[in-house]
Amino acid sequence: MNKKIYSILLILVMILTLSSCRIQGGDSYKVSFDTNGGNKIQSIEVKYGESFLYPTPIKEGHTFDGWFTDKNLTVNATPGTVFSDDVTLYAKWSINTYSVTFMLDEELMYGIKSDKFGSEIRIDDPSLLNHTFKGWYTDTSFTTKFNNKIPSHDAYIYAKWVPNEVNISFVSIGSPSHQKMDDVTLIWGLNTTLPENIFTKEGFEFIGWAKSPDSDLVYRDNETLSSIPKTESYTLYAVWKPLLYSVIYIADGERFGDIIEKEYGSTIDVPVDVPLKEGYQFSYWYIYRETNDTTFIENKDYYTLLNNIYSIANVEP
Repeated sequence: MNKKIYSILLILVMILTLSSCRIQGGDSYKVSFDTNGGNKIQSIEVKYGESFLYPTPIKEGHTFDGWFTDKNLTVNATPGTVFSDDVTLYAKWSINTYSVTFMLDEELMYGIKSDKFGSEIRIDDPSLLNHTFKGWYTDTSFTTKFNNKIPSHDAYIYAKWVPNEVNISFVSIGSPSHQKMDDVTLIWGLNTTLPENIFTKEGFEFIGWAKSPDSDLVYRDNETLSSIPKTESYTLYAVWKPLLYSVIYIADGERFGDIIEKEYGSTIDVPVDVPLKEGYQFSYWYIYRETNDTTFIENKDYYTLLNNIYSIANVEP
């Protein structure tokens, strides 16, 4: 009998103790959420004896696999569980796998890579005739460069291409200083046409372009080029051919000797033989050019050829 009374008293003491604890700690407990890298979730207060709705966290590139009551994620906290004290729940995640499709342009596919979110991926650089590859971008406007990591969604990645441009400048030695030709930008490897020459040079005919001032002709005027050297800049030099001019000696209204043809700027020798006219003595030659000016070459034995000329004998009685 005494034992029975003792047991009843002990139970009453325990009930009073628990009640005292509840009164001191309130009528609710706190549930905290550790999302393990997901979005932040505020803790909640739950009344004793009541269950609560578990929130669903979000984490980029991951799938939520439930709440657990321990950091090692071994004890699952099933919905409807009633806790008797403050508790922290831990989120468990599994990483997602996504595909990245690499595009040479908006239509032509280059390759596909699939891997887990955040994984680093590499693909061989592509090639395109007459272009230079400038990297992979996440948009067709090429504003955001791809970071070589799997994003949190399936994605299309686009190749950026830059035409292989060559800046060509034009130089003509001996032309008037005010004459200029604008530089042009061409794409090497493509058929392209050189602009028309605008340089002039007195006494010379333009025949084309060379790679250096003293090298041979490589391109004709307006030539369509099948290929241009792969370089960032290129200078072409005008190639000139001297014009041929005629020298005709006239004595007493008739041609004296043969017609002589020589290049512009070359020297011509005054003939040693002189015309004869009865009752007269030869004095000198004078020059009548097609430009209608007259130049005497008296006491000269040569003359620099600058145009077609007629050398007329001057004779005196």
